[in-house]
Amino acid sequence: MNKLLKSNLFIDTSDNKKTIVVLNINGRDFKKEKESGKNKNQMVLFLLDEILNENNLSLLDVHSVEVDIGPGSFTGLRVGLAIGNALSYLMNIKVNNMNIGAIVDAQY
Repeated sequence: MNKLLKSNLFIDTSDNKKTIVVLNINGRDFKKEKESGKNKNQMVLFLLDEILNENNLSLLDVHSVEVDIGPGSFTGLRVGLAIGNALSYLMNIKVNNMNIGAIVDAQY
């Protein structure tokens, strides 16, 4: 883990047709976007892995997670929040600037 590196992850699954993952590294955005359809949950993880590998980073280099809470697709928002909460718990970092275990409500 590079302590000088400041990286934040943004997950947007609010649109039922596309998935967006943005990794902000020291103020510079790296964005991946893909049409997702019914496999949105798989697409987020694929895009996350791709964007980390392209920047020679691992999950341990991510310092915070932001998830779009809506309004948007019910299932899409739940997928994004579930992945964001899982990453937050796994890496002991904040999601949407809230401590682990805090409830982040979606806006359907």
